[in-house]
Amino acid sequence: MIRLLKSKRGFTLSEVIVAAVIMSLAVAGSYSSYFLARMFGHRFQHKTYAINRANELADYLRHHLDYDNPDLTNGNHIYPAAAYNVLDVSSWDIVVNKEVRDLAAQYNVSQVWFNNGVEMAVDGSQTPDQIFKKITVTVTWDEIS
Repeated sequence: MIRLLKSKRGFTLSEVIVAAVIMSLAVAGSYSSYFLARMFGHRFQHKTYAINRANELADYLRHHLDYDNPDLTNGNHIYPAAAYNVLDVSSWDIVVNKEVRDLAAQYNVSQVWFNNGVEMAVDGSQTPDQIFKKITVTVTWDEIS
């Protein structure tokens, strides 16, 4: 009888436990990689959305406001009334779908001039035709986990 038991082949309990631990680690690693990739995918989707909205705002400012418009004076501008709700982010898809919170858009206007292709700050020695308005658009938000 003892000889019959020794001749059967199979796995010992310790081998089965080690295999189960290895398999569970592999599954856990795959699972966490999936959710990490999903999180980064959403983050890049939000960044792309913000970049597109910032470009829309820059195009609006470029094509719909005159150079001397009060909304293009130096400094920060947050949702100006004359911008015809371009900065109203409440209807943006990522806000409506509750993917992000505290979404805000603003732009900053500064005056610059160029000296041999290098951007320089205006120091008062330039003529008005040498001065350009530089507009920087910023979109901020908090990710919802």
